Amino acid sequence: MSSYLVLLVLFSFLSISVYEGFVILGLLMLLIKRKVEGGLLTLPLAGFVGTTVLSTAIYFPKMLVKSLNEGLFQLIYLSKVSGKEARRALTKIPYLFVLLGILGMPLLFYNWTKTGSYKIFWGGVFETAQFYTLFSFASFLIGVREVKLRGRLSGDAVFYLVLSLLFLGVVVLSQRRSYLLAIPIVFLLVLFTLRRNRLISSKFLALTLVTLLLGGAGAYYYLSQKDIRFRTLNELILGKRKLDTWAMNAISSHRYYIMLDGIKIIKSDWKEGKYLNLLIGHGIRSGLYLPHEKSPKSWQRYESIIFVSELIERGIVGLLSILLIFLLAFKKFLSVKLSNGREVVYLIAFIPLLVHSVASIFTFFWDALLPLYLFMFKFGEKAFEGN
Repeated sequence: MSSYLVLLVLFSFLSISVYEGFVILGLLMLLIKRKVEGGLLTLPLAGFVGTTVLSTAIYFPKMLVKSLNEGLFQLIYLSKVSGKEARRALTKIPYLFVLLGILGMPLLFYNWTKTGSYKIFWGGVFETAQFYTLFSFASFLIGVREVKLRGRLSGDAVFYLVLSLLFLGVVVLSQRRSYLLAIPIVFLLVLFTLRRNRLISSKFLALTLVTLLLGGAGAYYYLSQKDIRFRTLNELILGKRKLDTWAMNAISSHRYYIMLDGIKIIKSDWKEGKYLNLLIGHGIRSGLYLPHEKSPKSWQRYESIIFVSELIERGIVGLLSILLIFLLAFKKFLSVKLSNGREVVYLIAFIPLLVHSVASIFTFFWDALLPLYLFMFKFGEKAFEGN
């Protein structure tokens, strides 16, 4: 499974179609070899997958095939992985992330300057921010590992730490708020974990926090000049604008109106006694058949805040399952015990799911790369098993 994970990461970057085909291959291997093994997230994941498929089959069967993608693909998490395999793979993955980040830069620059599209091999600006967030964390972890192993700030360590900042700059230029929100939160948790395990000094911690603070201030200033969402938020903070409907929609990219539509559907379900809908939802992409009053009728989902978005599609069971995944994932990460500096890079296994969890608060939990994030988390569980 070590080689499979490396290839899955590689294909996720190069081609979404090949990546999804590789996920299907992994699921087939799981069925044929019957090497199934539960993990920390098995129970809530069952709730997420079950409500995704069941609610869609009952209320929106036209999307049943798509629900298999959004639901069953996550079961790759159940693959059996040994501790040795996990540690071998997680030693390579951060370096692969960094390599992909470096190789993607010329393509990103070309697309941005020549075609005006901020993208790499597939997807768009959102996927670019998604990948380079992970590349930044991977490069940072390698830099910390180099500092710890060499006992000083070596040339290699400086290279990876600076590269981490460069990758972070790519995310800032993308102006994707989901990841700009997730990065400082997860970064602080990474620093806490490293400090708790005595793998970084007080001086290194202080220097990193100052860099993060100055970088964050610079990024906010840049975004408040370039992006109407941040500009409006800045005007609200400075008292130059009142908090009204226009401001709410400007800051949230019209998610405020979407949220109001979503809340109305939930209230309607309660009043009309649609308790099964409240329990398991209306099915994925249910915005295609449910009413829209304030939000665009062409929108497939009520993408606003996760408590509304997921409650409509997956109901109370699905929403609670997602929240439990969040809780267990963060709890596991914060309880990790690192034996030595070499194990620092193993933390990359948890970071994708943690970043995605925070980023999904104002979108949706499902993502095309969610199977990869869950699979990597399983490797993290196994790598630290017994520590």
